[in-house]
Amino acid sequence: MKKQLWIALVLVAGLTAVGCSKQADTQTEAKAETTEQVQTQETSMGNEDAKAIKAAGLIPQAEAPMAPQWTLPATDGTSHSLADFSGKVIILDFWDTWCPPCKKEIPGFIELQNQYGDDGLVVIGAAFGRDGQAAVAQFVKDWEMNYPVVIADGKTNQMYGGIRSIPTTFIIDRTGRARAKHVGYVDKAVFEQQVKALL
Repeated sequence: MKKQLWIALVLVAGLTAVGCSKQADTQTEAKAETTEQVQTQETSMGNEDAKAIKAAGLIPQAEAPMAPQWTLPATDGTSHSLADFSGKVIILDFWDTWCPPCKKEIPGFIELQNQYGDDGLVVIGAAFGRDGQAAVAQFVKDWEMNYPVVIADGKTNQMYGGIRSIPTTFIIDRTGRARAKHVGYVDKAVFEQQVKALL
């Protein structure tokens, strides 16, 4: 009798374990299907963005490094940090007042700030200020630059890979990743295509 009762208990326990295992398998399969569906949706949603990113010559987000953080004095007597512009698409332009190709880019940056500022773009000029901060401030006023200008230092220069030529310009996305780097003069149309792909 005891033996039969023991066998019955073992059978019930076994069936219960099989039931739990099947339920767990079903839940796992359902989760896998849901995950696969989400991944498929994300992939299909990202295809057009990926094409725009590739066409614009931008680094894919997963491969892009975070832009180094800085706090620098501004020409208006205040200071700015990169973090102040978190959530925006940023054109960070390293330049100076004596540099002809730098000057050639500035009207395009002014236009881009006017065109896309309300959509989340901010252009930031990081001047090396070889002729002094007062000269940069006067230049900003004379050229009617409509975006913030800070005075870059050697530490910031090194953080951004050691800038040896100006202009050197970085395109930073809304998550703070550096998606492109341009050394030398670049036409406004190139910047515009990259900015529009990220806005």
